[in-house]
Amino acid sequence: MITLPSRSRAVGSCSQALLCCILPMRKDAATQRKERGKIDLTLSVIHINEAAAHGLESQAAAAHSAEVLAAAARCGAVPPAASVHVVPLSDVFLLPEPDAPDGGRGAQGQAHDTESTEQSGAASAAEARDARLRALLQSVPDPTGREDLLTALRVRLLAATAARLGVGKVLRGDSAAALAARVIADTAKVRGRGYALPSDIQLVDARGLALGEPALLYPMREVTLKEAVYMCRLRGLRPAELPQLPAATGARRSINDLANAFIGGLQANLPSTVFTVLRTAAALRPFPFNALDAIAPLAPASSSNASSAARMQATAPRPANETSEPVTAGGGGNETEVRNEGTNRMRVAHASTLAGEAAEREIAIASQKQQLEYLLLQQENARKAALLAQRKAVEQQVVGVETALQQKLTEQRASVMAAEKNGDASKAEVFKAQEAQLEEKAAQVRKAAVQIESRLDRVEMLQKAKAVAEKQQVERAAKEAVDDINVALDRWLESISSLK
Repeated sequence: MITLPSRSRAVGSCSQALLCCILPMRKDAATQRKERGKIDLTLSVIHINEAAAHGLESQAAAAHSAEVLAAAARCGAVPPAASVHVVPLSDVFLLPEPDAPDGGRGAQGQAHDTESTEQSGAASAAEARDARLRALLQSVPDPTGREDLLTALRVRLLAATAARLGVGKVLRGDSAAALAARVIADTAKVRGRGYALPSDIQLVDARGLALGEPALLYPMREVTLKEAVYMCRLRGLRPAELPQLPAATGARRSINDLANAFIGGLQANLPSTVFTVLRTAAALRPFPFNALDAIAPLAPASSSNASSAARMQATAPRPANETSEPVTAGGGGNETEVRNEGTNRMRVAHASTLAGEAAEREIAIASQKQQLEYLLLQQENARKAALLAQRKAVEQQVVGVETALQQKLTEQRASVMAAEKNGDASKAEVFKAQEAQLEEKAAQVRKAAVQIESRLDRVEMLQKAKAVAEKQQVERAAKEAVDDINVALDRWLESISSLK
């Protein structure tokens, strides 16, 4: 799942860039079974609409939701590739209260749920929640506290919405600049968040798994804001105009605003310092829920994933006291069962050996492919150099011949003018005839130069086509070899599937 945070146009660009990178990786029904680089996943896009928190009316909030849906559609987030969900921030009051004694739902949450389920009072209930949200934010006089409260509500509603949709992992669109600004702001706040600081800037944040919430991932933490904006511009994507908090002036500017302005100045003048801030904060010891191992692996959902899981299971060592099938006590079939168990173990060991050999052969094939591609590249560069040398030689010859002809034409024209001046008409006619012959030779030289250039162009096109065909042949041969290995290994895995 991908989230579209509503902080600014730049952050919207980061979310759109992330969405454009994730969608091509999705495996659908049209994807071939053996095609690599595709992931079998269900993609959902969640946007938290904060229009009510910024004082906008319901019509403006609806228009903003439509604009966000259009921005996601421009990235390709349309069914069945992805589902887009726009959730108003005021729906945070519909969430259960974890400390409530009545099964996890407080009286206020139940009252709002009752109102929301009534068809006639749905609009009034939503307006009441919007008014309650604005009153809650206005009750905080400090702009920094107001922004932190808004962030906490957004994160809480995001996690609850993702859990309701059955999402396993949430991909956030926070860029390197956003995380660096968070580091500066959290460090500069009065009470400080130094202890929790390393937990908010890691790639993985799985602290919500114990509460039934999905893990958070930050894949854009190594991407700058400028890179994301340029990618959106190249693709013709325009982020939605998302509402922002009212800008405070003077001493009432929030710490978050000052940190964003500071990081923005660093990125404009010294972009490398943004990553310096992140590396400095990353030196702090992270928490256990920030490790990759904290994310529970997803269950295999396709035949290719099942095959990969079977390979891992076949290659994994088994404990000494673990058997493939239970051996029943008593009866006259114990020897047969023990013998079958030994046969099964041998088949599992053989499958494990095959998996190791298949991995080694795939590595060898990849290495040979790289060597062939390098040789093809060297041959292509040599052909280009030879063709360029031929072009230069032809050009020099043509220039030399044209220079000599122009010099002779100049001399003939001077002789014609001298003969005409002296009144010798016969010599003038002879010189004019010679001048015409020289002009005809110059035209022939130019025509020959054009023909030679055309032939060289055709040779260059043929060389490019040959290089492309050779590369495709190498890739096809490598793919067929790897596919043969996978087919043979899959057969063995299917033969021992009864042992699982």
